Amino acid sequence: MSMYNGEVTAARAKLAFFDMGSLQLELIEPDEHPSTWREHLDQHGEGVHHIAFQIQGVQEKL
Repeated sequence: MSMYNGEVTAARAKLAFFDMGSLQLELIEPDEHPSTWREHLDQHGEGVHHIAFQIQGVQEKL
């Protein structure tokens, strides 16, 4: 069980990861239970949820 908006939820998701050189693609399919993934899908439909970058020496740059 995990938490969503301060409440326990049974939310789960199917995840798939694809490594393509310097790029990693992550696909997420949330189930019907409340979660940030389900909320985003319900409000915005299918599409990009987030983009992340890995940066060497991030602490020094911050």
